[in-house]
Amino acid sequence: MSEPPVQSAAALLRQEFDAAFAEAPRASVDAAFEDFLGIRVAGQPYALRALEIIRWSAHCTLLPLPASQPDFLGLAGWQGELLPVYSLAALLGHGREAGEGRWLAVCGREQRLGLAIAGFDGFLRVARGAVFGLGAPERRHDHVQEALRFADGIRHVVRVSSMIAAIGQQLAAAASR
Repeated sequence: MSEPPVQSAAALLRQEFDAAFAEAPRASVDAAFEDFLGIRVAGQPYALRALEIIRWSAHCTLLPLPASQPDFLGLAGWQGELLPVYSLAALLGHGREAGEGRWLAVCGREQRLGLAIAGFDGFLRVARGAVFGLGAPERRHDHVQEALRFADGIRHVVRVSSMIAAIGQQLAAAASR
């Protein structure tokens, strides 16, 4: 006895759906592009790699705390945990800036932290060839070693992973004193 046509079609669709997840992902046209968040720090255009950001949030409520580190702003609540928040402007050597808690980039896989940012220009998708390395004289900071060409000009790319590592080293050094 054969299956009714509806059950047969449903079984076929289920099989195709399951098979799609069992295969390795196919390379897509998007592999030729990279996504960034366009930001402003001290009035200058920068970019953060979207892959380095866990969450992007507006209007962060911050509990300011006294600290010896000038770049540490305080704590914010995020998904039931306390998140240390740092001034991206101060970390990049610009000093603290007005309105820097307007935007919060949550980053870090093992050691989560927030980067407070004053200006957000939007989502940027650029061809991978538009991202280029900077020579030593062109680097603004240790955490900025690349730039990208976009319609609005050149934006320096902030390496969030190196910034997180540097903060971790600062905290370890402070704890050992």
